[in-house]
Amino acid sequence: MATSTLVWLDDSLGAELTRLARRTVAESLGRGKGEGVSEALVFRKGAGAFVTLTIRESLRGCMGYMRTNLSLCDTVKYAALAAAFNDPRFPPLTEEELDGCVFEVTVLGEFAELGEAELAEPRRALVIGLHGLMVQRGSRSGVLLPQVALEQNWDAEEFLRQACVKAGLPTNSWRLSSTKVYKFEAKWFKEGSA
Repeated sequence: MATSTLVWLDDSLGAELTRLARRTVAESLGRGKGEGVSEALVFRKGAGAFVTLTIRESLRGCMGYMRTNLSLCDTVKYAALAAAFNDPRFPPLTEEELDGCVFEVTVLGEFAELGEAELAEPRRALVIGLHGLMVQRGSRSGVLLPQVALEQNWDAEEFLRQACVKAGLPTNSWRLSSTKVYKFEAKWFKEGSA
């Protein structure tokens, strides 16, 4: 197995990312003001990131970017604002909801397309809890972060089926040669879990 591209991202930096996400949303709601961030987050560029918001363990927003040319801290800021105010599944987050909201940040590693042999044996190609999935076919695409498979107790094949559902495709689309399937490593950090 290749070395993870996320070895540099430790729990301390992860906790800093969750604080940054919360602070960014709080500032946009007129609460608090900015603080500095670690150089490791300012100078790290190109990584994708998602921010997930939950209230009482129910999803309240999740948005992110697969890849950007921005610093990781800017990517997390934009993802936090998008999750709080632009997720089309939810109304914008209110100031009253902020204190009860839990912030989670997921940083994405490199993407690798799964070939025919890997898709023939998905249980060997995918490690539940380590790998996320992106499925693309035509103009449709869907992304599932690794923690989703853990939370739902899915095996590798169910994870692939659900990634197809997320893309708006039939559940067996991952088996078709016209569908591109990518896996990626990710690390995620949730407030209060460190």
